This record gives sequence, structure tokens and C-alpha cells, in this order.
Amino acid sequence: MTKTVTLFNPTASKKESSTPLENKAYEHQIQTVGFIDNSKPNFNFLADELETLLLTRLGVKKVIRERKNAASLPAPAEMLKRMIEECDLIIAGSGD
Repeated sequence: MTKTVTLFNPTASKKESSTPLENKAYEHQIQTVGFIDNSKPNFNFLADELETLLLTRLGVKKVIRERKNAASLPAPAEMLKRMIEECDLIIAGSGD
């Protein structure tokens, strides 16, 4: 019996056009970005770099950072509710 396995490459090719946050076609400008840290090592380094880029080059006005108690646990409902209410974009991160 032969099985077919489909592999997807999650990387995007570099485009010559502007980044999505700079694209004027969006109806809603992204003002607030949230990060949910899953408590694994090193996510904070990625979030630090992204936060700097978002605030200094892409016009984001505010970054909110939350941290889960453990990577194996879901984010608490109240945390998610607060992030959804306050953020235009939420990035759930992983480290290691």
C-alpha cells in the first residue's frame, strides 16, 4: 500500500512590495499588537525584536504582552478576553 504525504513549506518568499502592516489597502490600521508568551525559553527575545520593529517602523502605537503559566496549558479565558478587546492583532508565540 502506498501512502501520499503532502509537505508544506511555511516560509514566505520575500516580496518587493510593502509589508502587510504598511499596506494602505487595509481598512483598519493596526494600532495595538498583543503577544501571548507560552512560557518557553527565548520567546521574550523574539518578542523584544518584534516589538521594536512594530513600534519604530510599522506605525503600531502600543504593544501588550501577556505570559501563560505553562506551555502545556491554554491561555486563561480572562487573558484572551482582555487581549481580544484591546488588540487589533495577537501573536501567540513559542520559544526554545
